[in-house]
Amino acid sequence: MIVPGELRHLVEVMAKQSLAPKNRNDYGERETTWQCVAKVYAKITPVSGFELERAKSFGAKVSHKIKCRYTPLIIPGTRLRIGDKSYLVNAALNVDERNVELAIYATEFLGEQF
Repeated sequence: MIVPGELRHLVEVMAKQSLAPKNRNDYGERETTWQCVAKVYAKITPVSGFELERAKSFGAKVSHKIKCRYTPLIIPGTRLRIGDKSYLVNAALNVDERNVELAIYATEFLGEQF
């Protein structure tokens, strides 16, 4: 259940976009870039204790739980950006399968690590 006022962080949903086939790196791979595809409001909390043990099943380095309204654009592998912080989505759970709320388990990272 989403409580009014708890979604106070404006989050940019970033999806990977492939550039034209002629744009390739030194290894012959297609170059990709991350583009903002949506903006949503969310609640961000660090995971700890029992929640951390549960979150490890989604990824070894899960550091935050993010709660937001449902959107089909947020899937594992997408990035979320809040100000100068970036998060890699490990799991996006549709709470109660009602298409109302997402519980996202994510890893915080700096720069272009992923």
